[in-house]
Amino acid sequence: MSDLPFLSPPWRWMAETIAKYSLHFASLDDVPPELRGLALDRVGTVMRVLGAALPEGWREALAQQCGWEPESNP
Repeated sequence: MSDLPFLSPPWRWMAETIAKYSLHFASLDDVPPELRGLALDRVGTVMRVLGAALPEGWREALAQQCGWEPESNP
């Protein structure tokens, strides 16, 4: 997981917002592993709508910023 992209603070803020208001968890730490992919999907959707480019490796970078284990690649 080297060479992950730099994600500006709004990415993590959006993850925190989705965890709280969409998934109804108090914090990112409370989001169970089985819902983290859903949270990342929603962050990607919102950021794309806001006009952000989704750089390669953004999911792994954001998971790391959230303190989550990287997603497994099937």
